[in-house]
This record gives sequence, C-alpha cells and structure tokens, in this order.
Amino acid sequence: MNCLVAWAAEKDLDWAVWALTGDYYLRTGTKHMVETYGVLDATWKNVRNSTYLQKLSGIQHPFRGPGLQEKKLLLHPHTGLCVTNNHSANVPTLRLELCTKSEPSTFNPKEGILWINKMCVETPNVAGQKVKLGVGTKCSKLGQISATKMHLSFKTSNGLLLCLDVDERDNSIVANPCKCLTKDASCDPASQWFKVL
Repeated sequence: MNCLVAWAAEKDLDWAVWALTGDYYLRTGTKHMVETYGVLDATWKNVRNSTYLQKLSGIQHPFRGPGLQEKKLLLHPHTGLCVTNNHSANVPTLRLELCTKSEPSTFNPKEGILWINKMCVETPNVAGQKVKLGVGTKCSKLGQISATKMHLSFKTSNGLLLCLDVDERDNSIVANPCKCLTKDASCDPASQWFKVL
C-alpha cells in the first residue's frame, strides 16, 4: 500500500474509493452482501478502515495543475502526511502534518540538501534524536538509498549510517539506523520512507 500511495502521489493521480456503501439490500441474489471496497462498514455507521482513509488523504488534493501554485512536498506514504517545520518547538525541527498545511520543500538528489521553507535540514550525530532545521551553515547531505529511493540517509561524523524516521509518539522526524537495506522480506521500512514530490 505504501508503494502505491507514493506512486500515485508522484504521478499526481486523482483517487477514488470504489463505493460509499457498506452493504447491499440485495446483490446477485444475496441479501445484505457486504461491499468489500466500501468506505463504510456493513452497519453504514462507521468508517471501514480509518487508517486507509488517512493514507489517502495525503494524495487527495492535487499537487500540480491549472490555477495551483507549484509546491514541492516530502510525503510520508505510510501516514499520508507531509514533512514540515515544527513551529511549536524552541529549536526548529521537522514533523509530519497534513499535506495541505505543510510548507514547501526542495530536494535535489545530486546536491543532497533538503530545504523546508528556506531552512536546511541539520541531522543529529546520535540515533533517536530529532532532526533540526537551520539557516544554511550546517546543512546535512542526504542520500536516497535502497531500490525505492525513499530512504533518506546520511552519515554521522563517526561514520554511522542513519535514516530519517518518524517518532510515532508525536509525529516528529528523528534519525534512526536505516531499516531493511538487506533482502529480508519480513522487514517493514514504511516508517522511513519519504517520497519527494
């Protein structure tokens, strides 16, 4: 699902859920047949899968097109949220926010510098710490690693390879050891995937 969300966002595809219905009174001769692809559950009172809807919310609004201001974003496909400046912190850090509320970002893979609203990313030297924003004196060079190009990694001053990651407690962006760089099919890298749009 995360790959599909990232791909749909990159291509700026409109999305649609197949049906609102939770079930049918009668469908192909069966009473109260459940609609598998419905937004609502069989009772018609609850959303079938709120996590699914949250993921899709990030790509619900168009990124490009007539009348739209071109705005580059950094999407976190697993949550459907985008990376932005955490204005509530004393020191500017990164966090996830609704894509419609996120600030513009710029990332040139050749240069490796990630800019969020004219401030560059300054990565920590220790795993688990929050990623800060600065005014350009200590910009960190990020690389897109793995086959997906969605891991944004950097090396610390002591040679440790870390990746941008999400702290699920407060949606802040932290630096952690990179996940799933081997061919382990049971590994889930979703928290460390970021799609540059």
